[in-house]
Amino acid sequence: MSHVTEITRQPFFAVGKRLDVADELLLKTFDRGSLSVAQYRRDLPGFGMTTPNPTSDTYMAVVHLRSFEPHGLWRDGHHLHRAGVRRGSLSIIDLRHSWTTDLQQPFNSINFFVPQHVLDGLAEDLRAPKIGRLTCPLDAVHRDDVMLHLALSLRPALERPWEATRLFADQIAAAMSTHLAFTYGGLTPGAERVKGGLSPVQERRVKEMLMADMRGDVSLSDLAAACGLSAGHFSRAFKRTTGLPPHRWLMEQRLKRAKALLLDPSRSLADVATTCGFADQSHFTRVFSDRVGATPGAWKRLMGG
Repeated sequence: MSHVTEITRQPFFAVGKRLDVADELLLKTFDRGSLSVAQYRRDLPGFGMTTPNPTSDTYMAVVHLRSFEPHGLWRDGHHLHRAGVRRGSLSIIDLRHSWTTDLQQPFNSINFFVPQHVLDGLAEDLRAPKIGRLTCPLDAVHRDDVMLHLALSLRPALERPWEATRLFADQIAAAMSTHLAFTYGGLTPGAERVKGGLSPVQERRVKEMLMADMRGDVSLSDLAAACGLSAGHFSRAFKRTTGLPPHRWLMEQRLKRAKALLLDPSRSLADVATTCGFADQSHFTRVFSDRVGATPGAWKRLMGG
């Protein structure tokens, strides 16, 4: 288990029973390493002083899902001015320092733990200078709709990790680390960044791999390796070729196949769900209803299946 994963599984600032929610998920980002994401929530006031974090060459990007007023904050024992927090705002904490805070109000956040080596790998992938640090001053409110959207898209995976596919987690991790690197690390791509799409041979090979594992447990790195590309270049090339990221493209194929199978009277909903790579019938029903606008059973009856 990595040091970052230990931090999320056993939050440095709290005994687990003092939190109402403490969910954790390990993510892969490109082919350079891994990061963790965790959701922490406490609904009662008066949590009090947190314990200092173990120092690590890691950033904690905190997406706040609940607003609260300014509170005490200390870095390496020195008091800092802390702005109030608003829902959708972002804080970035450099865990190379020791932090403590006085949490007197209820809180709810999704925290991304990003090791420096993940940012280094991203810079190398884009042939860009390494990122010295992520900068997001704590004495001002920084609303970040991109990070909020990514955090909310991960919340179902945090709450129901058995439904989270490796490919989906890879893509969220890649999008999040790229956004942080560009927006708060000043990353600028080098001149040799690949701008084209996949070749017909590459496209066919990758689509065959995705369709062979409709569960989505193939990784971005595996798909990229089949094309002879880095994971970052592959993701950009795949979207230019198909118009969708790999996970979204696979989801469209899963739903297309599910519709075909639903027309077979001999197929049960549970059988269709399993065949099309969903975790279970409940997962299938939730995704199908969200994308199609009707439950699988209602759609099947409507179509005469």
